[in-house]
Amino acid sequence: MTLSVAASGAAVAIDRALASRIGPGALSSLEFGTRLSGSFEGLLGVVIANVGAVGLAQVAIRHSRTRYSLNANRLALIVIAAVSLPVLLLMWWTPQLVELLYGGGRFTADAADIVVKVQHGALARVPFYLAALYSGKALNAIHRSWAITRIMVVFALVSVAGDLILIPRLGVAGIAWATAFSYTVAAFLFMWSLRGNRQLERRT
Repeated sequence: MTLSVAASGAAVAIDRALASRIGPGALSSLEFGTRLSGSFEGLLGVVIANVGAVGLAQVAIRHSRTRYSLNANRLALIVIAAVSLPVLLLMWWTPQLVELLYGGGRFTADAADIVVKVQHGALARVPFYLAALYSGKALNAIHRSWAITRIMVVFALVSVAGDLILIPRLGVAGIAWATAFSYTVAAFLFMWSLRGNRQLERRT
């Protein structure tokens, strides 16, 4: 688990380092543009990490690992579906939200547009971040910490590769979209690992 935390932290540090090299104000735009998504992830993450983990623990006690993994994957997909609609609405209202929450006359029109683009990418990651969080908790509950570590290393590598590909095309917003794609990959890898756990049990 220590390595997985290090991989995630390294990805964040690299994002910030690359943002600081893009140009004046890029790092500030990244920080402003990810505040709303970070709050959203924090609030919903607490619910998922606690309430959801309790429910999974009860399934693990009463049923087999096959049932546990099936339920965990279903609930992860439900998280993605349930959170996607409010996220899409927030993305639709992003220009107004940026003006309301972070504007106050401090941003030029061009700077505000950059923050809007960053916030779009940051919001896009929310459903998949939450699904990855939930699925990671599910894997950890059945002592699959090494699978979590490998997936988080892949997450960090995909994030950095995405930065290098998207920054030249999208500027600092490319960092937010690369992170969103990385969490999407991580979420489905977590679910695939849980599915693998079901197949392993069927063979035994």
